[in-house]
Amino acid sequence: MISPVGLVKVLINKYVESEDKDKVIKLYIRLTNLEKNNAKNWIVLAKLYAEQGEKEKAIKSAEKAGEIDSSIKSASEDFIKSLKD
Repeated sequence: MISPVGLVKVLINKYVESEDKDKVIKLYIRLTNLEKNNAKNWIVLAKLYAEQGEKEKAIKSAEKAGEIDSSIKSASEDFIKSLKD
């Protein structure tokens, strides 16, 4: 039986292929709720928000990624700075 995380990842791949960014974003939100401490998911969500022009949500997601994983804090701060420029 597939886990909830596994199911969400399968669906993400399906909607990435069909280029349905709104559904991909919704699924990444779900994934970040299921895997709260996975910085990679927060990074992808931040990039997706930025691509959609949702800067504030992108900034919050990037900040969360930096909080979770200190090794990417500098990169997340650079990403946030690029959004504010």
